[in-house]
Amino acid sequence: MLWQKRDLNANLARPSSVAVEGGVVAVTGNAGGDAITIKYADGPTPHTLSAELLGDSSARLTGEVTPNLFSTDAAFLFGTNPSLEGASITGYTAIGSGRDAVRVGATIGLLQPGQTYYFCVFGQARDGLTIRGDIRKFATPAFK
Repeated sequence: MLWQKRDLNANLARPSSVAVEGGVVAVTGNAGGDAITIKYADGPTPHTLSAELLGDSSARLTGEVTPNLFSTDAAFLFGTNPSLEGASITGYTAIGSGRDAVRVGATIGLLQPGQTYYFCVFGQARDGLTIRGDIRKFATPAFK
């Protein structure tokens, strides 16, 4: 079960473990004699997946964003700087406020030949909280 942090209303006696992965906190413990795990997040959870070249000068970027009950938009940053400083941004896609990962994609064009590009997906909650996925890279073919 996935809850927003502010909605977490469980009484765990002696949590046995706490784990943090990808912005989601999981607390496992005992409540009323039953072992339970409660997960909550402070915002959307993005995962950058892949880039597929669509010819010499365009690519299709893919990722997943889990809204974690936050009304969320998703988009991609991309550019030639490994830290994405000064990066371009794709258009936003509204992905709702559910609990399940939503696959998103964007096609980018006018890419230069023989260049390495870096990109990541990000989720932006309507309250402005923005969380980036991992930065990945791909290269365009050199001139023929």
